[in-house]
Amino acid sequence: MSSVDLGLADPRSDNRPLSEQEQQLMQRMFSDPLSIPMVFRTWLVNWLEISDIKLPMSATIGLTTALGLDPGMSGALGMLQTGTCVLWAGTALPDNTLLCDGALYDTGAQADLFKAIGYTFGGSGPNFQVPNIAAPVVNTKWVIVT
Repeated sequence: MSSVDLGLADPRSDNRPLSEQEQQLMQRMFSDPLSIPMVFRTWLVNWLEISDIKLPMSATIGLTTALGLDPGMSGALGMLQTGTCVLWAGTALPDNTLLCDGALYDTGAQADLFKAIGYTFGGSGPNFQVPNIAAPVVNTKWVIVT
């Protein structure tokens, strides 16, 4: 299987400051977080996590909002929208996820998820149902981001 070159190098290999054109591009992208391609968001979060740069608190306040990330989640799951289903191989469910087992949940207790999926997978009145997705591989499970 061949890899796709996205032109996003390891951030540790490039220590130069951003050019004026790159700064303008970043400003444009941060002004509309939905325009940032997911692959770039993933790369940027990885870069911020592994870099040893020291940013003043004022520079990081609102960064999760600007990137369209959920500040309550960490890593890649924080970049996923509520209602996204992810194949999980861990033993415990990640924070802010539910098992995709067809269970019913209260619309008030899981308001964000209900807003995202509604009664698409079943339920009515005060309860809605999450999808029931069979795992394709042993020791994996599907989870839905809340």
